[in-house]
Amino acid sequence: MGWREVGWGWKEIDGMGCREVRWGCKEIDGMGCREVGWGCKEIDGMGCREVRWGCKEIDGMGCREVGWGWKEIDGMGCREVGWGCKEIDGMGCREVRWGCKEIDGMGWREVGWGWKEIDGMG
Repeated sequence: MGWREVGWGWKEIDGMGCREVRWGCKEIDGMGCREVGWGCKEIDGMGCREVRWGCKEIDGMGCREVGWGWKEIDGMGCREVGWGCKEIDGMGCREVRWGCKEIDGMGWREVGWGWKEIDGMG
């Protein structure tokens, strides 16, 4: 079946393309699923990756969550970084740290403490 186990519970199933490395790390190429380290998961068919502390990435939906609630959705172009920081590229919206927002399509930007600018309207 093309199955191999090496070292610390490391497994590989070539027919299914499954590999498990060290700490419950798993990879299934047929399904494109990989689990790395602490509950880190990646599913290439669905484009889903979860890394360390609840960090998630879904490429099909373009969604990535990294560290502390950091999110990015590429299909929607949405990214959330650090403390509620968000960016939506499709809509051109970015929110950084303290409620800072920017929407390029509308030319709207909010920076720092409720600071706002609407470029389309000046």
